[in-house]
Amino acid sequence: MKKIKLISFFVFSIISSMSMAETISAWGGTVSEAEAKIANIAKEKNSSYEITTSRMGNYSYVTAKLTENRK
Repeated sequence: MKKIKLISFFVFSIISSMSMAETISAWGGTVSEAEAKIANIAKEKNSSYEITTSRMGNYSYVTAKLTENRK
């Protein structure tokens, strides 16, 4: 039984690591500027993005998760 659990753990680990998304961040004077930088990076990597955090103050900081575009 332990052997089955161990094998299951390794298979799950491999599958989950294959589908991990890349996280990126960008700075800008406004949220729009920072998001535009994120969009450009996503376009270069042929990926879509989802903004996960956004902070504003004297500057804007945006973090996004890139996911691979599938055809």
